[in-house]
Amino acid sequence: MNADEITEETGNMWRTMYKLSKSFPDLAGPRRLAETMKYKLDKFKQHLPVLLIACNPGMKERHWEQVL
Repeated sequence: MNADEITEETGNMWRTMYKLSKSFPDLAGPRRLAETMKYKLDKFKQHLPVLLIACNPGMKERHWEQVL
């Protein structure tokens, strides 16, 4: 896994959902779906710092021993 790519892709998806939620002012169903996905992406973004650390190629066995 590449944490930087995941972070970038998550940001791209969030921006897309934001734009979609604004483009459906009169369509409740699609707007609600876009807003729900945006909310889920916000929740996922909270875990990105941990993912960045876990996917760091500089993590050695001794570091994992300290984590566990």
